Amino acid sequence: MFDTHRRRLRRGGAGVGALAAVIWYADATEVALGLAVVAALALLVDSKLTESTWLPWGDE
Repeated sequence: MFDTHRRRLRRGGAGVGALAAVIWYADATEVALGLAVVAALALLVDSKLTESTWLPWGDE
């Protein structure tokens, strides 16, 4: 169950990052920067959950 949530978090971060790249190309830089921050935070949260030793899915 937790692996499914982590996979969704990673895919969501990648999807938001791709959307940010498309919007950046369309010259809407403020929106693209906001989306890039959201994508980076999602991937950061996923990496912290992966490294965690006190959560049930930390030692996979």
